[in-house]
Amino acid sequence: TISITTTEKLGITVEKSESKSYYDSNTLKWVLENDIVVSEIDSESNVFHKNDVIESITIDGNEYKINNVYDVNDVLLLVKTNAETITFNVIRANEKVELAVAVSNANFAEIA
Repeated sequence: TISITTTEKLGITVEKSESKSYYDSNTLKWVLENDIVVSEIDSESNVFHKNDVIESITIDGNEYKINNVYDVNDVLLLVKTNAETITFNVIRANEKVELAVAVSNANFAEIA
């Protein structure tokens, strides 16, 4: 696992890439999982790479699985203060990478 810490602007667009389904014998339900990938990167951002797969986001010690494009926005809306650090757990070139981002107002200019 590689860890990268930054205070840079997020500056990403994400999209659904691949879907897979399986039957969960514990819950007796079919599960659909989607790979959510970084499809575009703002020129001001150097945190993410194109095609990074966002597996989860950790905020204040709580990890949130990312299974849909809207999950990214939903989870980021849980950030409460400018002092918080959020961690994006991504797969980059078949390697797990942790991207720690110190939150500032600039990170969320496009969400509001």
